[in-house]
Amino acid sequence: MYTFIQQYTYDPTASATLLHALETTLVPRLRTMPDFVAYYWLDLGVGAGAALCMFEEQASAESSLALAAALVQDYAPINVAPAQVIRGKVKIHAVCSL
Repeated sequence: MYTFIQQYTYDPTASATLLHALETTLVPRLRTMPDFVAYYWLDLGVGAGAALCMFEEQASAESSLALAAALVQDYAPINVAPAQVIRGKVKIHAVCSL
């Protein structure tokens, strides 16, 4: 698996608008991408958030970064700063077993 984390800062008064855009625009598009595994949004506090996204293959993950960047540009009035991106191949993976 290949994972990336995008850290964002944005206008804190626009949190609800940004969450709505992520839920209604980005997530549905990610779900249609090949190799998609998971997407998580982390609320880091006032005017900050991070996205954790996982794909089976690196090429698909990189394509999704372009998709996310385009979404941020579409919502420029929210004043979202360009994301800081951390990326890498998953070497250890553990999940809860029920």
